[in-house]
Amino acid sequence: MISWDDEDKINQSGIVRKGSESLSSGQFKKCAVKLIVESESDNNELDILTELRHQNIVNLIEFGHLGNTGLETHLYMVMELCDCNLTKYMEIERDMSVTSFKFVSRQLLAGLGFIHGRNLIHGDIKPNNILVINKEIFKLSDFGISRRFRREYAHGTQTRDGVGSDGYRSPESYQSDVQLTRAADIFAFGIVLAQLISKGQHPYGPYPVDWQFSIRHSDKFPPKCSNLSIENPQKRKQLEELLTETISTKPGNRPSTRRVEEHEFFSDESVDNSRSIRQRSIRGNPQ
Repeated sequence: MISWDDEDKINQSGIVRKGSESLSSGQFKKCAVKLIVESESDNNELDILTELRHQNIVNLIEFGHLGNTGLETHLYMVMELCDCNLTKYMEIERDMSVTSFKFVSRQLLAGLGFIHGRNLIHGDIKPNNILVINKEIFKLSDFGISRRFRREYAHGTQTRDGVGSDGYRSPESYQSDVQLTRAADIFAFGIVLAQLISKGQHPYGPYPVDWQFSIRHSDKFPPKCSNLSIENPQKRKQLEELLTETISTKPGNRPSTRRVEEHEFFSDESVDNSRSIRQRSIRGNPQ
């Protein structure tokens, strides 16, 4: 049985609340409950979450209908409760080491690669949609505008509906009649990586009001990926080159998740193995 408090809201929109799940043992487990008016978009998110089971994707526990209110049908989705999102995490962990950066990045790559491998485009990668558990596990969430791309296209093209958030939307998403690909997710992912390793600084400047204009006119206002918190000159240069590729204005120039994983910046094994082992062994995170 699931219960929740309508006043205990987690996100700014108020559609996600803290709840509790009654277990067969008589104990209660905390969870997150998303309450929404059912629509085609919401069914899309539900369909996707029931399909995706990965330790770096938020876990759907249960779902159901609350009944009708007038002409509206309300849907609830119960998900695991995380501690915070990546925006809050970056405020806390401002001085991130290269080892920690790789630790986080590899998890995000694993989740995104899993999504792309299922012929899906997330469509709204950004810090607010990346959830954190115990500062050790990082999960992609919010699949409300995710779409499945058509298999007959070599690069997985799909329509423009659901194009993400300003500051993370790719340049091509602002063009009319443009088919989006996995590369749109890679662009947003590159922005997130740049913020992670530069104390939260956005590569297109400190003012969100300017992000859309700068991205749409990247030829005149290129992103700045030089404020990286990396002392090693070689590693800094490698990461600058990688970020430049991921935030390229040309979708065809952006690497796949596999190519990012194989980049020389990630090629060494300097990640703390004990943390990796702990991450894999945490309960309740299906592969």
